[in-house]
Amino acid sequence: MLKKELYELFDNKLEICSKSKPSIVLRDIASFLTQPGLINIEVKDLKKLIHSSKRMIAMSAKARGNKRSHKIGREIISNIGNIFRVKKATYVLFNITGSPDLTLYEVNEVANYIFNVITSDANIVFGALIDENKKDYINATVIFGRK
Repeated sequence: MLKKELYELFDNKLEICSKSKPSIVLRDIASFLTQPGLINIEVKDLKKLIHSSKRMIAMSAKARGNKRSHKIGREIISNIGNIFRVKKATYVLFNITGSPDLTLYEVNEVANYIFNVITSDANIVFGALIDENKKDYINATVIFGRK
């Protein structure tokens, strides 16, 4: 999926967190939609988020080394939480992409940061993808949507 097509799909409802470059966020979304992963996110999941949300905000973050999943979780919540009431999110879509040493424990740690700030009735879709080129990095892309 091309970044231009992806951007048009969002129908001007997507805001990119100022800490992220729009081209990187769109590249990351296109990547996890088109590459096979451990847990896949499908285009229909993204379309459901778009159609059920009046406002959306997205961010990509990356970290490496010790406690890399904690670093990403804190970065996402602190940056998005300043400009978007994540507690009111009705839909959350996030993907973790990492090197071959990515663990489900790390995916769970990032997920816990997100789960701890949203309502319990929010719809949540997540994915995990291994990228041989990431070395010891992990990358998280998250989209929060609300009605």
